[in-house]
Amino acid sequence: MKKWSVLLVLILLFSFCLPVYAQTGDVELFLRYQEEKKNPWVGVAAAWLVPSLGHAYAGNWERGAMFLAAELIEIGFVLWALSDNTEEYIPYYGYQEYGTENDAIGVIAGIAFFGTRIWEYIDAYQEVEKYNARLLERISIDPGFKIGKDEATLFLAYEF
Repeated sequence: MKKWSVLLVLILLFSFCLPVYAQTGDVELFLRYQEEKKNPWVGVAAAWLVPSLGHAYAGNWERGAMFLAAELIEIGFVLWALSDNTEEYIPYYGYQEYGTENDAIGVIAGIAFFGTRIWEYIDAYQEVEKYNARLLERISIDPGFKIGKDEATLFLAYEF
C-alpha cells in the first residue's frame, strides 16, 4: 500500500508541474534542435570522400579551404620531387630509374599529406561539434527545461 501511495503522489506532482515547465514552445525548440543538429561522423566521412567537404558540412568553408590548399601544395611537392628522376637503359637489365636529392622532399611531403588528412578528419569532427554547440546556444530554452549534449532534462519543482 505504501508503494502505491508514493507512486500516486509522484504521478500527481508530475501532472501538476508538467504544464508549468514543459511548455509547447520548449518541446518545439528541442525538436528543432534535434532536427538541425549534425552528426560529427558524417563530417568525418565527407572529409574522407572529398577534402574539405567535412568542414563545408559543418558550415566552416574557410577552414576547409585551408586544408584543401595545404593538401594540394603537399601533393604538388610530391609530384615535383618524383618528376626529376632519370631513367637509363642498361643492357641485359632494362631501364633503371635513378632518384635525386629531391626524393627526400617528396617523402617528407607525402608524410605531411597523410598527417594533414588525419588532422582534417579530427578537425572536421570538432567543427561539427562546435556547430552543434552554437546551434544549442541560438535556441533559447525556458528555465525548467535544459538540453544537454546527449539528453534533455525536465526539472520539476513544487512550492508549498
